[in-house]
Amino acid sequence: MKVCLVLLPQWDTQSPPLGINYVGKALREANHSVSLLDYNNEMRLRANQLNDIEAISLWDDTHLAYWFTQESYNSRVFPVLRNLFAEFEHKLIAYIEKHNIEVLGFSMFYTNRFVSLDFIKRIKKEFPQLLVVLGGPSASLTQEILKFLYAGLIDAIIPNEGDQSIVDLIDAWESGKPIDSIAGVRGRETKRFQPRPAMDMNELPIIDYVDFNFEEYQEIQIPIMMSRGCVAKCTFCDEPGYWGKFRFRKPEGILNEMKLNAEKYGIKDFEFMDSLINGHIRYLKELASLLRDEKLDLAFGGNARVSNKMDYEFLKLLKEAGCSHLVFGMESGSQAILDLMKKNIKTEWAYENFKNCFELGIEVHINLIVGFPGETEKDFQETIKFVRSVQKYLKRTFVMNMELLPGTDVFMNPQKYDIKLNDDGSIFFDSYVDSWINKDGLNNLDIRLKRRSQLQQVIAENPNIINYPLYLNEK
Repeated sequence: MKVCLVLLPQWDTQSPPLGINYVGKALREANHSVSLLDYNNEMRLRANQLNDIEAISLWDDTHLAYWFTQESYNSRVFPVLRNLFAEFEHKLIAYIEKHNIEVLGFSMFYTNRFVSLDFIKRIKKEFPQLLVVLGGPSASLTQEILKFLYAGLIDAIIPNEGDQSIVDLIDAWESGKPIDSIAGVRGRETKRFQPRPAMDMNELPIIDYVDFNFEEYQEIQIPIMMSRGCVAKCTFCDEPGYWGKFRFRKPEGILNEMKLNAEKYGIKDFEFMDSLINGHIRYLKELASLLRDEKLDLAFGGNARVSNKMDYEFLKLLKEAGCSHLVFGMESGSQAILDLMKKNIKTEWAYENFKNCFELGIEVHINLIVGFPGETEKDFQETIKFVRSVQKYLKRTFVMNMELLPGTDVFMNPQKYDIKLNDDGSIFFDSYVDSWINKDGLNNLDIRLKRRSQLQQVIAENPNIINYPLYLNEK
């Protein structure tokens, strides 16, 4: 069948998307015709071409919350991007007609679900017989999504890992077989959804990037994946619900992919898109040893968890293997808040990790969250103190307000965190999704904004730190 997979904004534009690339590769190996459209990045480039600063700013992570609720999307996103959306709707319609597309797939994240559903309504009106499938981390079986399914606007949903389920689905459609008993797929007639077991990471194919131009992205780097899932269960994070258990590829397979793609594209910079690259310390050590011994002169980086298992010698091996930077989910400098988050890390481990990375020449990037439920002024001042203690080791920081993401423990069990609720038990939002408050009113959006500003001022004391949020300029 002729399949087109689409990614709409808002999502990361540092490098080509991995999700639709993996799914597309699986379908091509099953002899289906596949095209991949990264309209997320294409729209950003178009906004840049038009010199539309307000539109460009919506790809900045500081405005991520604007995409989170229907209300904020309608008031802060759609009015700004209305013309771009219309332009790309027409472009997609023309593409479907020209290439006789039979199946249209949308990769759905929490930040693009409203624009994705808007596009689906418009496309289905033009092509009622077109089969539409929804996948990705936010293609969950919510009432909002199921309403589209039962209305005939969506023909199937793949709410979890889709590499194998999508092939079974398209094969069934092509042969005219029912789809309602396919593991990992929800159709209109599905009586009982059957989850598909998490796939063996060593079965992941080596993907290529024939559908993308690296020069059009914000970094000239090759995205790659060594693991799926996370070893932690942080209360603010929605990652575990999608990927399931943590899995890691064998180091030899990762090395082989890096060698092949470095040679094919002439790019030696890799970014691991995993939740964390150090979830399996032994495998990471084996991979680093292979990279060092092969003397390939490759560079890599990725997200990492603060760990007392990453001592100086371990980090030295990573540096020798080509590790250029690590992005640590620090979140807070208060041990009490870290414990509330269930981070299972210690501030002293973080200090040692950052210090050792700095001394070895590995850039330290950290993420910080302001205003986790239960954070007091004392806790916040402990974060200020901690940041000052590690300031000289940092290269980049990203500071964001605490937001309540569906699927997280904080969102699902707000009463545990003393978050103010409506009479029906739902979370009370003063206006937008980032405007939740605690019952005592001592943790509200105004307080969080002031604390974030104060923390950014402290970070700015070191002029060598690249302090996000800021607008990313085009190269």
